[in-house]
Amino acid sequence: MKNDHYWGFISYSWKDKSFASRLHRKLERFVIPRRLRVQFGGTHVRPARRLRPIFRDADEMTMTGRLSDRLRSAIAESATLVLLASPDAARSAYVNDEVEYFLA
Repeated sequence: MKNDHYWGFISYSWKDKSFASRLHRKLERFVIPRRLRVQFGGTHVRPARRLRPIFRDADEMTMTGRLSDRLRSAIAESATLVLLASPDAARSAYVNDEVEYFLA
């Protein structure tokens, strides 16, 4: 992981909120296998043991159709994007905005 604040940013439809919450907990509890920590941590850096923190927006989105500054900042500070792909997410303008911003 580079010097990002978050290991990942979970992008999901609000209709998938309960699944996203469970996924968030499981990802942050996941213990990275030692051999991978050594392989990707290098010799000068003590690699993290867990995938923490992972960002999941727990507040209601504004209805402006634009990403808030807080979400833009969280996306920019994330090493990875975790897309919770579902039919509802495919139809979500917010999810689309988050993915486009991350890829840019």
